[in-house]
Amino acid sequence: MRPSLGFVFVVFLLAISAQRVGAQGTIMKWTVDGEKREALVFAPTTDSAVKRPLVFAFHGHGGNMHGAAQLMHIHTTWPEAIVVYPQGLIDRPSPIDQQGNRPGWEVEANQLAGNVGNKDLDFFDAMLDRMRQKYLVDDDRVYATGFSNGGIFSYLLWAERSKVIAATGEVAGRLWDSEHLTQPRSILAIAGLVDTTDPYAMQAASIESARQADHATGDARAAYGGALTRAERTVTYDRTANTVTVRDLLASDTPRTWEWNLHSLNRMEPASGTRVSVRNGHARMCVEMQKSPGVQFTQSDEWTAPPSGKAEKQWHGRFATTQKTREAEFVAVMRIGKEC
Repeated sequence: MRPSLGFVFVVFLLAISAQRVGAQGTIMKWTVDGEKREALVFAPTTDSAVKRPLVFAFHGHGGNMHGAAQLMHIHTTWPEAIVVYPQGLIDRPSPIDQQGNRPGWEVEANQLAGNVGNKDLDFFDAMLDRMRQKYLVDDDRVYATGFSNGGIFSYLLWAERSKVIAATGEVAGRLWDSEHLTQPRSILAIAGLVDTTDPYAMQAASIESARQADHATGDARAAYGGALTRAERTVTYDRTANTVTVRDLLASDTPRTWEWNLHSLNRMEPASGTRVSVRNGHARMCVEMQKSPGVQFTQSDEWTAPPSGKAEKQWHGRFATTQKTREAEFVAVMRIGKEC
């Protein structure tokens, strides 16, 4: 009889633990697309004027928000953050529950299975709106994380809500075949080699898909000695297409002309006013200015200022604006190995 009593005692402890978790958080409710929804929310009670990071943590298929809060306990390891543990619903079919009898999450946008549509994406939007209304949310630090089906939904948010999701963390999830990641984001992905629900090969493929786009952003105002109020560059590398995209955001208190410069060992070959080909031996690249305030391209093999020390002769290309403005945005795409 001892094993049975021990089992009852463990279940009792888990029940008490779950009740305590629920008592510490706040259960918020919504009605979204005709469905009653709820989530367990933990938020700091001090320094209400401080912008807070926001974390959405999704349970696995068949799980619940109290269990997620107990097992993940992000709110205890990161008490400075607002942490939301949403509750999934039934009628979300999965490979292990094809009838959708247990609560879970949609796996793709406009999901036909279970007639889900975008109900869970809409639920996320409603939760995000409420958090922004109730708390001071740092919009640059909105994160999604989840386990298994919750990890799949975290991937879905990256694919469909990339404008608001700053980073993703998932365990035993994967990106559904119908979804595509178009915006680079940071991710922590943990996959199990002997996972039978979402096989490792599928999870590894999703991780590889997530790695296809790399990006970095830097602030270059210091290089201009205070002349600019904004000088931000973001460089994105798409491994699949072998393409580099450079986005520059510039601003000044006074109107000025702006230049986007390109340097080459050989003379560049303009294909149009916004496209030039660069070659060096067998290597080649097409540079296209996809967005700018209105520019003209010129090039010269003369230095604007003498280099310090010996330097090879170079050609200096210049996309220069034709009018003075206080702000400018340049988006240039460099297609490596391609002709214009």
